[in-house]
Amino acid sequence: MGASVRLPRELREFLELRGPQSLLLRGPPGAGKTTLALALLESFGGRRVLVTSRVAPDELHREFPWLGEEGSKSIDVVATAGSTDGVRGAARSVGKLSELLAPGPEGSVDALKAFLWLPEALQEAWSRLGAEGPSLLVVDSWDALVEGYLGHPGKDRSDLPDREEVERILLSRMASAPVHLVLVVEREAQTQLDYLVNGVVHVGNEFKDERLERWLLVRKLRGVRIAHGMYPFTLEGGRFECIEPLQPYEDMPTGRAEPQPDVMPEYLWPGSISFAESFGRLPVGGLTLFELDPAVPQLVPYVLLAPIVAETAGKGGPVVILPDTRATPELLWKRVKFSLPQKMYFEKVRFLWVPTRREDEPDSHDEFHRTILPLEAPKGDGSASSNWQVEEFLRAGEGAGATSLGVVHVNGIYAIANAFKVPLGNETAGAFPATLQAFMSGRATHTVVIGRVGDRFLEAVRPLASLRIQIRMRQGRIMLSGVSPWTPNFLLVAGQAHEPYQLARVV
Repeated sequence: MGASVRLPRELREFLELRGPQSLLLRGPPGAGKTTLALALLESFGGRRVLVTSRVAPDELHREFPWLGEEGSKSIDVVATAGSTDGVRGAARSVGKLSELLAPGPEGSVDALKAFLWLPEALQEAWSRLGAEGPSLLVVDSWDALVEGYLGHPGKDRSDLPDREEVERILLSRMASAPVHLVLVVEREAQTQLDYLVNGVVHVGNEFKDERLERWLLVRKLRGVRIAHGMYPFTLEGGRFECIEPLQPYEDMPTGRAEPQPDVMPEYLWPGSISFAESFGRLPVGGLTLFELDPAVPQLVPYVLLAPIVAETAGKGGPVVILPDTRATPELLWKRVKFSLPQKMYFEKVRFLWVPTRREDEPDSHDEFHRTILPLEAPKGDGSASSNWQVEEFLRAGEGAGATSLGVVHVNGIYAIANAFKVPLGNETAGAFPATLQAFMSGRATHTVVIGRVGDRFLEAVRPLASLRIQIRMRQGRIMLSGVSPWTPNFLLVAGQAHEPYQLARVV
């Protein structure tokens, strides 16, 4: 799963570059530009100044409490509302300067005149940056500031600078000091700024299948290698938080299953507060579907399954898993070992082993051999002679009054059919729901079925599902959403040591 970070690596490296540096931050209204700009300010190690027409100084901490009292006090805020009488006032100041000052060192008067052509709020911000040490100046929004400063186009403007000229003056001024300049804009069309600045970043939001997705796109950053140009993000709690790409399954952090906060006898606790808050608890006697897009690695659902297995087995309930071809007892153990004693794992978890080749037979000397229930070829009546072992295992666990868990990976069904040369037609898929109902009938159990979107076995079992979760891969990140009941999008994020994972809600 990906890691949750305040800023992408590319932007963190940009802030560490020696100034002067300039960045254009573009996006439509409500896309998260201001929140990202504040995250940049929070992460910067030097002097920090915010020029804004959006957030009054006394409202900064109230609207963005994550900055903290100490953090908000160390950010100088220059409010632009009513702070300038526009470009014509600047023209008067430049004219007076020409009258008062005698020619000085070459270019010195011209530099001062150029400075006076900047909006008053920028002149005030410049005075706060300090002569030494790195500084970060964020202008939110540059469109509002410069358009208010220039006013409406008129006939008598031949002696006044236009927007492009003001932008060139600003960048030239900032180039004389170790300043990182961030200009926040709403304009979608490219302008000269896109070519003059060192970096361009876009933030956007869009609705797909009636669910919000937020993406940050790093278009260019001079001096920084762009490893991942797109980052999904969320503004949960008024914070900008983006998700790094998915790690290989074997490298994904493994945290502890979280204890049940309260007892609900008719529901199985999923071992994760994030899961319970996002999708609810798992009803005893119910069925959950994990529907995977083709790009999702087959083992990703086991990140969600591991705390459920740990919770069930830890309470004395039997767990029977028909795995896909890659999931092994040892692999699952690595994900539950911090939450479940190995003795309980060996006693309460069973994998239905499907013999595909002679060399695949489990090694009797392997300590995980005891979790294997080998399946045998069906008899003439279609039944498997090893079914009694599964039933006996389940009955032993149910005798203690604990809820059991059944996990069926559709790929496992195909593996069985392959191994025993059993044809799988539409009739077999149609009978699959009845098989599951027979398994669940009269038994305190919850069943999880995992398969690919569009698979006929998955389609057949949908009417039985009390919970359907779609799992998708987006730009190397895992995105989950509830289909029934409906939920917004969530991003799968690595958890801390005290939690198995996190689900970041996209808002």
